[in-house]
Amino acid sequence: MNTPPVPAARLPSSYLLAFAWLATVAAAAGVSFAWLWPDLGDSGRLIEPLNWLAFCGRTFGYHIGVALSLVVLLMLLRRLWRPALVLGLIALWSLSPSIWTLRPRSEQPSTVELAFSVYSVNAQVGAVDPARLQAEIERYDADIVIIQEHNPRVRTIVPALRDRYPHFVDAWREDAFGMAILSKHPFVGTPQPYPDLGIALTEPQIRVVVDIGGREIVVQGVHTLPPVSFSYLREQRQLIRALAAWAKEESRPIIIAGDFNCTPESMGMRSMHAAGLADAWSQRNTGRGSTWPVDQGIFSLMGVKIDHVMLGNGLVATHAQLGEATGSDHRAIFARVATKP
Repeated sequence: MNTPPVPAARLPSSYLLAFAWLATVAAAAGVSFAWLWPDLGDSGRLIEPLNWLAFCGRTFGYHIGVALSLVVLLMLLRRLWRPALVLGLIALWSLSPSIWTLRPRSEQPSTVELAFSVYSVNAQVGAVDPARLQAEIERYDADIVIIQEHNPRVRTIVPALRDRYPHFVDAWREDAFGMAILSKHPFVGTPQPYPDLGIALTEPQIRVVVDIGGREIVVQGVHTLPPVSFSYLREQRQLIRALAAWAKEESRPIIIAGDFNCTPESMGMRSMHAAGLADAWSQRNTGRGSTWPVDQGIFSLMGVKIDHVMLGNGLVATHAQLGEATGSDHRAIFARVATKP
């Protein structure tokens, strides 16, 4: 008896194979551009849109990597082995910064000279629940509180906090760019809502010097413009570069904290690291530490880390955690900080 022949595995059509390679080449070109595009400044009609595209590619590298991984699975189901292998490597590259956040952290310093805590939050205009925000501030009981988007709605809780935080400075606004700093410890000198950074500041970026145990700690609040346009990204980049340049010149321990509107992979945050600053969350925790958006339904699953507490000149984090939802679309960052001997 003759047995029927086993049909050969169906190979993908030439059109499907060509489309798979086209998609792979496009992904390679896009990812390579995002990570290889050099910092050529901010001037030029062509430079600004290219900076913005590279910024988006780095900001959403994790999401791009996840999307490409799903495409790889589809390719494997259709037996597109070679383009699947190449696209898989591209997806792995896009995911590598997030994978790197899972590495073990260094041990905490065994001895410290001075310990205190910092709480930084973006109190989204018109959305935060003042009562929930006040409760969280009181629960963490940080030595220093930095509030971005400080507005009339948030100012209603300040009187109830003044006994706890007798030292206070604010530059409140009706829009999304007010700021306030509250401290249990006295200020040294006059707070600077618009510190000299060598650039024109259109939004307050409050700087104070705090005396903690006889040691001067410089605290710089930050709220950069969101990158919703080429010009906004240009101003954001200029501000972060100016802060990094100032940090290189400052000899005292410094904290630069707030809503940077950019992720650790951005060129701006790379300049902060180049200035010797370290992220409190990354020093003590594994994982991406996404701070935005919260309370936004399914979009909350696609969060990014754009709020940072950066430490320099002998400061190190001994603990860091994200706050709870308070109605704002940002999570706060709480960090215990110490000076190394």
